[in-house]
Amino acid sequence: MAVVKNADDLGELSEQELEELYTWIDGIPLTRPKRNIARDFADGVMVAEVVHHYFPREVQLHNYTPANAIKQKLDNWYLLNRKVFKKLRFELSEDVIRRIVNAQVGVVENVLQTLRTRLERVAWETKQLAPVRAVENDRPEADQNIYQKHERRAPAPALAKG
Repeated sequence: MAVVKNADDLGELSEQELEELYTWIDGIPLTRPKRNIARDFADGVMVAEVVHHYFPREVQLHNYTPANAIKQKLDNWYLLNRKVFKKLRFELSEDVIRRIVNAQVGVVENVLQTLRTRLERVAWETKQLAPVRAVENDRPEADQNIYQKHERRAPAPALAKG
């Protein structure tokens, strides 16, 4: 599992990488407008929304509360780290989480870049492991045949009156 241990180890993203990251984020429907990325993502809610956009079953958005208080922001990030990032096979250190919560410039962009990479990787792996189905129909074979069996069945014999 990859661990983002120290915010100082994250490095800076190039202008091109930042533009690509912002374009990616702009393509995801989020509940709040983006004005200042460090502050907008500080409470973790919009990060939960990003993951939910790709893997709706992995994130229950009602568990993440929009917050101004540092304690609630930390709680949101700890929950993301424990429940969501773990499934994506990475986690954030306490140092990185605290820097995000305090809206330190440049930190959340690096975390979002890591998140994007992990989301793409898991999506690719999931697609590779998905069962191959017939091209003409996405329903499982059992579902396809159920209707044919009923259509071919002979009519029930009439009951004899006696």
